Amino acid sequence: MVNLSEAAQTLSPDERRILQVVSVVYEPVNQTALQAILNNLAWHDMQDHPLAGLVARPLRERLLDQGFLIKKGQAFICAPELVESLTRETVRLGVFNRIAAAAELAPSLGEHERAQTNAPSAQRTLCRQ
Repeated sequence: MVNLSEAAQTLSPDERRILQVVSVVYEPVNQTALQAILNNLAWHDMQDHPLAGLVARPLRERLLDQGFLIKKGQAFICAPELVESLTRETVRLGVFNRIAAAAELAPSLGEHERAQTNAPSAQRTLCRQ
């Protein structure tokens, strides 16, 4: 069986930052919401392109296939085995609060689902605290 923590060490720095963002977000996110969070952060990849551009189907599918992301309906979450360590990394790197603030500004999957079902709006808790 593959040790996800060890396997995560082989990811590129850009892929790791994407997983760090997903680890901080409390609810499942879809590709659009993740891209919005990354755009809010204004993070760029090693070639100075917006990091949100990496969150396309090929990378998402590879991260799902390798077990780094877990599918939840139309969205995904960070693998539970990685959440704690990746979230702690964001704290150590001093970016946890920036990620949390960027996530609060992004559209949430929950709001999209409520809009489609006409359910009353509930206060959302997006990020780990």
